[in-house]
Amino acid sequence: MRALDDHATLLHAAARLGYERIVELLLQRKAPVNIKDIHLRTPLCWAASGNNANLVRLLLARGASITIKDEDGNTPLLIAAKSQQVESAKALLEHKAKLTVTDNEGMTPLHMASVSGCADLVKLFVQGHGASVNVKDKVGNTALHHAETPEVVDILMQGKAKTEVKNKFHQAPLHIMAMNDHAKAAEMLIRRGAAVDVWDHEKVTPLMRAVFDNKPNMVEVFLRCGASATYKITKEKYTPLHLAAEQGATAVITKILDSASWERVNIDIRDAQNETPLYYATKHKKNDAARLLIDRGAWLDPTTKDVRNAGGTPLLVAASDGNWELVRLLCEKGANVHAKAIKTGITALHCTASQGNLEITKLLISKGTSVHHPDSDGFSALIHAEIRAPTKEVARYRTCKNSMLVPR
Repeated sequence: MRALDDHATLLHAAARLGYERIVELLLQRKAPVNIKDIHLRTPLCWAASGNNANLVRLLLARGASITIKDEDGNTPLLIAAKSQQVESAKALLEHKAKLTVTDNEGMTPLHMASVSGCADLVKLFVQGHGASVNVKDKVGNTALHHAETPEVVDILMQGKAKTEVKNKFHQAPLHIMAMNDHAKAAEMLIRRGAAVDVWDHEKVTPLMRAVFDNKPNMVEVFLRCGASATYKITKEKYTPLHLAAEQGATAVITKILDSASWERVNIDIRDAQNETPLYYATKHKKNDAARLLIDRGAWLDPTTKDVRNAGGTPLLVAASDGNWELVRLLCEKGANVHAKAIKTGITALHCTASQGNLEITKLLISKGTSVHHPDSDGFSALIHAEIRAPTKEVARYRTCKNSMLVPR
């Protein structure tokens, strides 16, 4: 009799539920032991996923195949490893199940055990049955790439696992641990000799990967273990702090700035475009990150080579983007309101006037900027307001001697 949902037989169901006596009765009535369900799983596959080694042995004794694969390429041993079933795995190994078998992704039972974080299975495979620890899956990952816990890392290292083996993306185990937030495993691996600043194919270090994925715990571990907080990507020359600012990752920024690393982090460190972390936060509209950097003492007026503003300060970027919250913050903290873009000569006031923001225009003028200073084309902020503003509200105001706005 078959179930309607997955074409499973009663034998599949009994094996899945661990009903040993029912399985025995069905087998006595000539139920086919290697029949497959819609997922190509046999009763042994289902038994291997549960905590019932006696049931596994019963099926094996009645001729169940240990080599048949399901739709994902899993044998019963691979399923036992994925399900963290140590006793089921032992029973299968007793019947000569192979540790070299792979699924459709090229993963071995050891890979599966490492992914699941089951140290007992890893120990069984490596120390009990001599599994090769440096075999790669189709992506090029070894069991160490997949290691989730320090216990698993330790067992693999005892089995001579290579710490800097690279996958197809030139990623070492530490890169993958960074992405998966396996902080304790990474710390153990570094203690066992792994290079903390190893590169992938894009010259990205594990610390940079952790920053990019916004993993504060991983960042803390890497910095504590000596990773370079001032390492720069080869071409762009941006640092982990730049990247954290771009991501708006305030927790990561705090970890970097508070790090007791062997090197001191300069909050105003520059990239190839002469941009600081504050500039990154500003141009990517990460206001919380910008506020944090400002509160931690970032220089408010770094000039860049530029980009959109042909060389300007964070205030100019915020003003040109209409980021009024950040414009207000920068002004209140003492940013230079007279700063000009190197090539165009525009000021923050030109930007606010052309966009018609009266409130910020008033704020800038109250800080001492002039509506009459020309840009490189000779146009003042007042002319920008007359020509480009969506409304003429700003243009209906002028500046008198005390720099207060009054109606014409």
